[in-house]
Amino acid sequence: MPEIKKTLTSLAFFSVLLVWSCLLAPFGWLLFLLHKLTGLRRIRSWARLAGWIYGRSSLTLLRPFLRVVSVHPDEAVGKTPCIITANHQSILDLYLLGFQNLKQVCPITKSWPFRLLLPFTPVMRTAGYIEAEGRSLEEITALCREHMEEGAALVFYPEGRRSRTGELGMFHAGAFRLALAENLPIVPMVIKNSGSRIKPGTFRMTPGVIEIEMLPAIMPSAYDDFRKAPVPHRALLKHVRALYVDSLTAYAARHVQ
Repeated sequence: MPEIKKTLTSLAFFSVLLVWSCLLAPFGWLLFLLHKLTGLRRIRSWARLAGWIYGRSSLTLLRPFLRVVSVHPDEAVGKTPCIITANHQSILDLYLLGFQNLKQVCPITKSWPFRLLLPFTPVMRTAGYIEAEGRSLEEITALCREHMEEGAALVFYPEGRRSRTGELGMFHAGAFRLALAENLPIVPMVIKNSGSRIKPGTFRMTPGVIEIEMLPAIMPSAYDDFRKAPVPHRALLKHVRALYVDSLTAYAARHVQ
């Protein structure tokens, strides 16, 4: 019986998500067509707002299954252009961007969101979400600068892939190189427990609570200390990763069964 209950819960969860996505998808297609026809840059801003609304509304609608607790959601507001870094635990992490209060966000992702979130692929393309796979570093950097000029926050998942063990993975250096090169604030977004709700590689969900915590922004005024290190971007990377370790460790200690 427990397995049947889990299967029915998962089926209900993903059915609600699919129906809601299909209901909202025509608005994404409309923005996609408007942008194709007019080329107006403001439509990209509308598309980024639509992506934020979609993430927030989807998980709000699914509150009977998941409850999202957001700590310091305003931390990135007023700091654009900036970089939001986020650890990566599950397919839910892209949706969780809707629970911090900066609405103009542009994720740099692998190809899977464009393949799996098909109803919203057009709006993600319009918003300029950056598909990193198959692109050179120069191409990605040029696209990042284009979005920064529009006042958007760039969202990096420095682990590069979802954690299969629940442990924080090693960080890649791209976000930290860019932060130092462009003097951009970094706002760490710590995602807690999304991997326990939907594990990577499965469509089985477990009801419960997810927490996101926006840590205090690391401002460019603090970068002089990191630039004194032999490898500045590695020093910044290690500092930010240590903040994640501290936050996740404290969360685990508070929730020991």
